Amino acid sequence: MRKAPVTDQPSETPPEQPVDRRLILMARTIVVLYRAFETIAREHDITIPQYRFLLTLKRGPKRAGELAVSASIRKPTASALIADMEKRGLIVRQADETDGRSVRLRLTDKGLEKHKAFELALARYLPSLLEKGEAGRMLDAFTELAYIIDSGGAARDSLDLDELVSGE
Repeated sequence: MRKAPVTDQPSETPPEQPVDRRLILMARTIVVLYRAFETIAREHDITIPQYRFLLTLKRGPKRAGELAVSASIRKPTASALIADMEKRGLIVRQADETDGRSVRLRLTDKGLEKHKAFELALARYLPSLLEKGEAGRMLDAFTELAYIIDSGGAARDSLDLDELVSGE
């Protein structure tokens, strides 16, 4: 019997607890943004899971299993994505210095350029959704959310915005 993958996904809210309707609107917004991001990704010849791979690899070489976990996909799917990305020159395999039997995947210059081009396209798309008077407030709120997600809940002061964006 196959076990369900362990994830850091939040558990369901018990039905007896009232739900802030703004959370429903936030969820709907995320779904709409995701669909728009998929369209932009197709225009840049990349998939959202491949983007997540590139984002993860910006922080340094990783094993295939680590990439699968970071993209919330199964290992066979990750293997197919890795093969495609390697064939396209976005990533390369390198021997693991700590374990000679293992291989780590590393981002290439071409992969970094693909990542940057996609993120710039996303950044150029988003202002079309923001009203001028609210843009700063919404960007601040999303920046705060990005800090929380990226840091696993660490205080905002412990992370630098440039570090968060660059992934270094």
